[in-house]
Amino acid sequence: MLVAALGVVAVVILLVGLALVGYASVARTLPLPDELQARASHFASTLIYDREGGLLNEVADPDFGRRTTVALDQISPYLKDAAISTEDPNFYRHGGVDPIGLARVVYYAIRDRDLSGPGGSTITQQLVKLTFLSAERTLSRKLKEAILATEISRRYPKDTILQIYLNEINYGNLAYGVEAAAETYFDKRAADLTLAEAALLAGLPQAPAYYDPYTRLWEADGSPGVVKRRQGEVLRLMVEHGYITPAQADAAWQEPIHLKPLRQTYTSKNPHFVQYARGEVERVVGPELMAKGGLRIYTTLDPRIQAIAEEEVAQQLADLASQGATNSAVVAVRPQTGELLALVGSADFYSEAISGQIDMALSPRQPGSAIKPFTYLAAFEMPAAEKPVFSEKTGFFAAIEPPGYWTPATVLMDLRTEFPDGANPPYVPYNYGGSDLDVKEHGLVTVRKALGSSYNIPAVKTLEHAGIERLKDVARRVGITTLTRPDYGLSLTLGGGEVTLLELTGAYATLANTGTRVPTSPIACVLDDDGRLIWRGTAAAAVQGCSGAGAAPAAVVITPQPPQAAVNPQHAYLITSILSDPEARQPTFSAGLLSLSDRPVAAKTGTSNDYRDAWTLGYTPDLAVGVWVGNADYTPMQAIAGARGAAPIWQDVMARSLEGQSPRPFVEPGGIQHIRVCADSGASPSAACPPDRQREELFAAGQGPLPAGFDLWQRVVVDRVTGQLATEFTPADRLETRDVTIPPAKYRAWFETHGYPVLAVEPPSYAFQPELMLYSPTGSEPLSGLTPVFGRAHVPAPLLWRLEYGVGPHPIGWGLVTGPSTDDVNGLLGHWNTGEMIERHGVDDYSLRLAAYDPANIDYPMAVSNAVYVRVALPTPTLTASPTPSPTASPTSTITPTLTLTASPTPETATPTVTPAETPGAPVSPTAPPTAPPTAPPTAPPPTAPPIPTAFLSPTPVPTASVPGAVRAVIASPLDGSLVSGLVEVQGVADGPGFANYQLSYAAGDAPQADAWQPVAPPQTAPVSGGPLGVWQTGALSPGVYSLRLRVFEVSGAFLDAPVRVTVQATPQVASQYSGASDFRSLHEPVTSG
Repeated sequence: MLVAALGVVAVVILLVGLALVGYASVARTLPLPDELQARASHFASTLIYDREGGLLNEVADPDFGRRTTVALDQISPYLKDAAISTEDPNFYRHGGVDPIGLARVVYYAIRDRDLSGPGGSTITQQLVKLTFLSAERTLSRKLKEAILATEISRRYPKDTILQIYLNEINYGNLAYGVEAAAETYFDKRAADLTLAEAALLAGLPQAPAYYDPYTRLWEADGSPGVVKRRQGEVLRLMVEHGYITPAQADAAWQEPIHLKPLRQTYTSKNPHFVQYARGEVERVVGPELMAKGGLRIYTTLDPRIQAIAEEEVAQQLADLASQGATNSAVVAVRPQTGELLALVGSADFYSEAISGQIDMALSPRQPGSAIKPFTYLAAFEMPAAEKPVFSEKTGFFAAIEPPGYWTPATVLMDLRTEFPDGANPPYVPYNYGGSDLDVKEHGLVTVRKALGSSYNIPAVKTLEHAGIERLKDVARRVGITTLTRPDYGLSLTLGGGEVTLLELTGAYATLANTGTRVPTSPIACVLDDDGRLIWRGTAAAAVQGCSGAGAAPAAVVITPQPPQAAVNPQHAYLITSILSDPEARQPTFSAGLLSLSDRPVAAKTGTSNDYRDAWTLGYTPDLAVGVWVGNADYTPMQAIAGARGAAPIWQDVMARSLEGQSPRPFVEPGGIQHIRVCADSGASPSAACPPDRQREELFAAGQGPLPAGFDLWQRVVVDRVTGQLATEFTPADRLETRDVTIPPAKYRAWFETHGYPVLAVEPPSYAFQPELMLYSPTGSEPLSGLTPVFGRAHVPAPLLWRLEYGVGPHPIGWGLVTGPSTDDVNGLLGHWNTGEMIERHGVDDYSLRLAAYDPANIDYPMAVSNAVYVRVALPTPTLTASPTPSPTASPTSTITPTLTLTASPTPETATPTVTPAETPGAPVSPTAPPTAPPTAPPTAPPPTAPPIPTAFLSPTPVPTASVPGAVRAVIASPLDGSLVSGLVEVQGVADGPGFANYQLSYAAGDAPQADAWQPVAPPQTAPVSGGPLGVWQTGALSPGVYSLRLRVFEVSGAFLDAPVRVTVQATPQVASQYSGASDFRSLHEPVTSG
C-alpha cells in the first residue's frame, strides 16, 4: 500500500513538474515590459490578389495610415467603459483569463468540434493575439494564449494592458488605435468622444471590415444598419454592467451621428469585392491576423468578367439616366464551385451622389418576381395528397389547383382572386401591368406558363397552397438568410421580403448545379507570412498562386463548407426547364430578351413596387449572373422593370463572359419522366381530350400526372334534351355521349365564355330527392279489368307526380293513368283500366311507371320510378245463339260470335281517380284534366292490395293483405336504363307465399344468351320484402351495356325473372399521389386538404 501511494505521489509530482516546465517555456516567449508595446505594434502587410495574381489591395504599414499613441488618461472614460463592457466585463478582476469565458470556449469546442464559436477571449488574450499572430485555431493554441495572458497579467499593470490594447486595436478604414479612430470618424481627439461616439467605436474591433460606419451605419431606407444596431448592443451592455443608466443609453441612441467625410489614403481595384473578401477572411481568422499578419490572399475574382460587368453597368445606366436609374450591382458565380467571379457593388464606389460606398450586392432589397421559382419549388416538394377531391355535383375530380404536390403540368386559374391575407384583407394581387381597371387575366394556365411568363395571381395561389414556411425553408436551404421575419404574408412570393443580390444569385447557382449548393466564396486560398497554406478554397487548384503552396501547408488548414444537397435534382431540373423555355415566356417577354444565341440559358426577372428595384438573374451550367438596377436611397425609377433595366446588363455579361467556351446543355438527371398530358388539365389525356390539346411534359420520379379520370375533358353520357349529365332516371331514348369539359363551378363561366364545351346548368336543388317506386302489379301474371296499382310517391315542392303507362317493354311515349298529384302516398296510387288498352292500342303488353314533373318544364320528367312490364289478358268472347226455329221450314241460322268488353268493377273502398285520356307516344301535360271514370257498375269485389315492402313504409303504416301469386320479383334500384359504376347496391323485392330462394346475375349486352349469365352472389334463401338484395361490383367490368337479372324461385321449381338494363361506366382511378381510396364509394367520402 505504501509503495502504491508513493507511486501516485511521484506521478502527480511529475505531471506538475511537466506543467510548470511547459508554462515556463511558453512564458519565456514574452517580451520585456518595455518591449510589449513595440511587439504589439509589429506589422506585416497583407496582400490581396485576383485569381491571375494581379494585386487588388495592400493592407500596408499603419504608418501609411493613421496612428497616434495616447496615454490612458487621454482617452474618454466612456470609451474605456464601453470597451470593457463589450470585450471583457471582468477585466479588472481576473488574472488574464476569464474562467467562465474559457469554460465557454471548451464547451463549444467539444459540442461543435469548432473553435470559431462564441469566444472567451479577454482583453489580455486579444493583446496576446496582437503580439503573437497565428492563424492556428486549435485547443492547444487556446491554452497557449491563456498561459501568455496569465503571464502578461502577472507582469504588467491592468492599466498598461488596457492602454496598449486601445492604442493597437484595428477600428477599420486604416484607423489603428482609438486616437486615430476618433480622428478618422469624428475629427476629434479620443478624450473628447461623447457616449454615443464611444459606444459606436467600441463595437467596431470585433469585425472592422463588416462594421464599417461609412457603408453600414444606416440602411438605404433610413432604418438602423448593422453598425447602428451594434452601437445599441454596446449601450445595453454598459447599462447591464452598471457604467451608465438606461436614460443615458436612450439619449445616446437618439443622438445624431455625424461622420467625418472619408478621404481614402489608399487606392484599391474593385473596392467592393476587396471589402467583401477582407471581411470573409477577417471573420474566420480574426481582425488581428487579417490586418497585421502579412497574409497573401488569393481571391476568385476573374478580372476579365469583372471588367465586363463594370462596362455593361456604366453603359446601361447612361441609357437609363433620363428615367431616374442611377445605380446597379452585378454578381457572377461559378455554380459547380461557388467561386465569386465578379462583384460590382455600385456604379461608382467614390460617388456620394449615389451612395456609391454602399455595396448593393450585399444590401437586402425586395426581389419582386425573382423569388417566384422558389415558391413553385416549394409546391413541387409537397407530399402527395391523402385523397382526391370529388365533385358531388359532376361526379368528376377537379384537376385545377389540386391538393398535394404540383408539377409543371398542373393547371391554375389566373383570374382575379381575393385572398384572406394581409393587414387589411382581402389581399387582391394583380398581374404585372394590371390594376383595378385592367387586371390582365389569362384564365387557364399551367405552372410552366405561369412561372415562365411571371404571372402574379398564380404565384400567390401557389404560395397559399404550399405555405409560407415551406417557401422560407426552401430559401434557407439554397442559401438565402434574410427571410426570417415571422409576419410575412402571401405577397412574399411577389418580393414582399428582402434578399441580397449575392445570396439570390447563389440560390440560382444552386438550381444551375442541379440542386447542390456550393456556398459562394471570394477566397481561393490564403497563405501566411511564411508562405504556408492556411486556407484552401474550392478554387485553389485553379489558381496558380495557391497550387504552389500546397506542398508545405500549415498544421491546420481552413477549408470551406462542403457542398450540400439543398434541393431534389429532379425538382431543380423542372424549374430549369421552365426558366429556359422560350415558349413559356411568350408573350410576356419579347423573343430573345432572356436568351443567348449560342446556348440554352435559364432566366427570371423581377420588379419591386413602384419600380424601386429591377432584377434579372439567370444561369447556364457554367455561369450564374445576377443584376440589380435601382437607387440606393429607394427613389423610384420611371417605369423601369427588370426586363427593361437589368436584363440588358445580364444578357451582355453572360454572352461576353462565356465567349470562347463550348456550349453545354442542361443535363437531365436520372428519374425524369416524359409523359403526355392534356394541356387543359395537366392530367393524363382522357378519351375526350382533343389531340391538339395534348403535349409532352416533364415529371419527377413518383410524381406523375393525375390519371385520365381527373382530366377536365370527359366523355360522358348526357340527357340530350337538357344537356345535363344523365342519371338513372333519364329515359334511354334521350341518352347521348358527348365530349365536354367539367370545370369547378366557380370557373364554369370562364370556360363557357372561352368556347369550351360544358354541361348545361345543373337543375335546381330540392328539399329532398323524389321517392318513386311501384310495388304492384309485378308483371308475374296477366292483368284484366280495373287493376289497382300500389307504390310509393313522395315528391318535394314544386314537383308533381303522375302514374303513367306506355306501349310495349320500351315505350316511346307515356299516357296518363292517374294524376297529377302532390300527395304523399305509400299504398294505393290509383286504378288502371286495362280493358281499354287492347281496344285503344291493339296490343297486350305495356309498361307502368311513376314520373315526377316540374311545372316549369312539363315536357320531361325530373325523376321516374322502376318500370313494370305487364301483359293484359285478352277478353273472352261471348257466344249468342239464334232463337229456336219454328216447325215451319226456314233458312239455316248462322251462329255469329260477338266480342263483348266488360268493364272491371270499381272497388268500393276507393274511388277511381282517372283513366288515360291521351295516347302514349307524345309527352302529356301533368296538369291535363282527367277523363271521367268508366260508368259500368261493378260486378265483382275488387282485388285486395298486395303487402307494401317495409323498406318503403311511411310513418303511418298502410294495411296489408296477402298477394296473389306464388312469388314476387322486383328490382327497384338500379332502374332500367340507368348509369352505374363501382359498387352498386341492388334494391328490390324477392318474396311470396311460394318463395324458395333468389339469385342475382348479370351478363354483358341487352339480350344475353342463356349461358352468359354470371352470379352477382350465391343464391339467397331469405326473402326480401323491400330492401337490399345484394351488392354488384362493376369496377372490374369494361364500360358498356349490361343486363342485371333477379330470379326468384318457387318451392315447385318454377321461377319469376325481373331484368333491368344498365350502362356501366369506368370507375375513376386514383392518381399516384393519392392513397386510401380503393373504390368509387370511398372517393365520395369527405376529405381534408393538406
